[in-house]
Formats: sequence, C-alpha cells, structure tokens
Amino acid sequence: MNHQNVKTEPNSTTYDFSILLVLVGLTFYLTADTLTGFLEHKGLKLALSPSQIWKFFILGGMLVYIAKTKYEYVILALTYFGILVAPRYIDFLGHEDLKGFLSDIVYALKYSSFFIAFIWARTLFTISDIYLKKINQIFIINFIVLALNLFGGVLGYGYSQYGNIGSVGYFIAGNEISGLIIIVFGLILNYFFKKKQKYYLLACLMLIVLSLLKSTKVAIAGTILLTFLIPYFSENLPILSLSNLRKKILMSFLVMIPFLIIGLYFAMIYTGLWERIQYFYTHYDFLTFLLSGRNKYVEVVIEVFESNFSVFQLLFGKGYFNGMNEIRLFYGGVDTISEIDIVDLFYQFGFVGLILVFSLWFYFIKTSYQKMITNNSMMASAVFIINILLFLISFPAGHILYSGIAGILIGIMNGIQFVVIEKSTNKTLSFSEH
Repeated sequence: MNHQNVKTEPNSTTYDFSILLVLVGLTFYLTADTLTGFLEHKGLKLALSPSQIWKFFILGGMLVYIAKTKYEYVILALTYFGILVAPRYIDFLGHEDLKGFLSDIVYALKYSSFFIAFIWARTLFTISDIYLKKINQIFIINFIVLALNLFGGVLGYGYSQYGNIGSVGYFIAGNEISGLIIIVFGLILNYFFKKKQKYYLLACLMLIVLSLLKSTKVAIAGTILLTFLIPYFSENLPILSLSNLRKKILMSFLVMIPFLIIGLYFAMIYTGLWERIQYFYTHYDFLTFLLSGRNKYVEVVIEVFESNFSVFQLLFGKGYFNGMNEIRLFYGGVDTISEIDIVDLFYQFGFVGLILVFSLWFYFIKTSYQKMITNNSMMASAVFIINILLFLISFPAGHILYSGIAGILIGIMNGIQFVVIEKSTNKTLSFSEH
C-alpha cells in the first residue's frame, strides 16, 4: 500500500458534521449500553433499546462520511452487508414474516458493524490525524464507564455474570464483555507501556483486579496474557525473534507462573468462580468443563441443522430468526445458540458467511502483523496481539465475531493503525497514536 503524508491541518473534509456525530456517539458508546441495562433492570424493556438506536446513529454517520470521501468503500460495505442479508430477504419472500426479517437484518448488521467502522477509521485517519487525540479520549472515557460498571456490580448495582458470581454492572450482554475487556485493556496497557512505563506494573495490577471482578476464564486469562504480550511485541519484531527484552519477559513469565497460579486460586475462591469451575469439572467431562457447557449447545445446533437442511442453507445458512425457531420446535421450547462463533456463523449464514467474515479477520491479523514488523505504526503491535486473542477466543468462548458491544471498537482499532506520521515530525503513536 502506498502511504501519503498525513495532513494535520483541518480542511473542509476533516471538519464534517458526520465525523462529529460519530465522535459524540463513540464518546457515549458504553454509556448507551449502560442506560439500556439500567432501564431493563428497572423493568422497562423497549422494542428498540437506546444502545441499538445509538449504534445506528454511529454507523449512519460513518457511512455518510465514507460516501462523501470514498464512495467506492460504501459500495464495498453495502456489498458485504448485502451478501449476509440477501438470503434472508429470500426467506422473507417465502414466509412473509416482517418481524423475523428485521431481526435477521439486525443480526447481519452485528457481523457488518466492525467492517463499516474499520472502513470509516481507515478512510478518516489516512487523510488526517487531527482526531487521534479525540479517539484517545474516547477510549479512556469508555474504559472508565467499563470499570465503573464492574465495580458497581460488586456493590450490588446491575447484573452478575453467573448467578451470584462475577460482575458486569448494567451491561446486559455479559458474555460479550470479555471481548470488550481484551480490546480496551490491551489499548490501555499499550498506552502505559509506551507513554507512562513507570506506571505499567500498577496498570497491570489494576486491570487484573478488574478482570477478576468479571470472573470469567477469558477475561482473567486474557488480561494476564496481555500484561506480558504487550511488552513482548513492543519492539515490533517478528514473532520468533528473541531480543534481550523478549528473553527477560519470557523468563519473568516463567518465574511468575507459580505466583500467578496461587494468586488466582485464592482470588477465584473469593469471587466464587472456583466453585463454578469445580461444579463443571466434577459433573461433566473435561471438554464441557473447558467450554463451560457450550459443547452441549453445539450438539443441539448441529443436530437441528442436520435434521433439515438444503443446499441453499448449506451455502447461506438458516438465518437467525428461522434458525432459532427450528431449535425451539426441535427441542420443545429450548431457546439457545451454541455461543461458539464459528458454529453460530455457519448455522446462520452458511459457508458463504463463514468465508466472508473469516476472510476479513485474516486480513486484520495479516495487516496488523505486517505493519508491526515494518514499524509503520506504533499501535500495530497492540492491535496484532488483540486481534489474535479475540480470534482465538471466538472458538471456545464466542460473542466476538457478532458482538454488538465490541464490534464497532474492533473496526476502529484496526483502522487507526493506517495513520502514517511524517518522518520529519517527532510524533509517536501509542494508545491512539497521538
């Protein structure tokens, strides 16, 4: 890709209402989800939640800006979305269920939101870097909202993760918070290591405590891995290259393992997570324990699909609405999906959807790795780590590839790394590269 020098002076393209709309929307991104959870906690459930309306405004503003700047990218985004939703329109013509079709559109939008956000961020930040400071502030504000929700849950405000175990505050989609934690915590750690290194260990401790409040294996293990991986990849070297810093980090990790195990053991006892782990381990096989019972749901989804499928559904899936209805009918009211992304993606969108979404994720991972080793972006190492962790997490844990709460942030994170800073300046890029 040929990079141009970044313009740092505002122009008619840069100061645009659609950009301001998106930036305001992103500033209160998690606040909207918190408001939705608060209202539902008080018994007020709306047909369209505040968080859904808020995300529609954000995505709409993104599409307007892209259309005015790179209209061909809008065609690309709409084609991506169209491939996912067109088969559902064919289903709609056969069943004429408008409510079901609308729910399928919303679900397809979940799989498309990170792509739209990526195109917006890439388009904006390859033209100008004047909004990077604002993006930095946006991530910090959303981190504070996330932290307040986790602490608030411990104090009895909002929801728990499992019964009385774990805290998610007023976030309804508790299972999606682990992916959100990986994104926000990874960027926070990248900022501290590259800008405030003397406070890095303190930041690590704070984020590990927050992950323990969430009390899921993914949140805890992911945060601990990030504390070591952020410094390990900070030199922008290929994965297997061993510098002196990397050797020290590896040795520190090996030395810390026994202390981490002991510390986590007592922390999980205190939070109640250990009791849940023991229950799954003693009552089920190791795989069920490892996947928290999701493999049982996978069996349900596979059985339903195999019982009734066509070549069309093999290619394009059953959709969310029809797919869920078939599960309910087959199992007498059971209302669930597998919560493992690759299985749910295939069930709802078939091989075409699977290839489409996975191709974009491979592109994200490949691009962030290339930018890291060519030193094109000081943020790329963190983006690469986060991309890898999220993609791997999507297999055993799910709620990553179709996360309504994390999707837009995934796209922005991958788009920001396309900023190119003029060689003559002394700017360094870190958390938001400003």
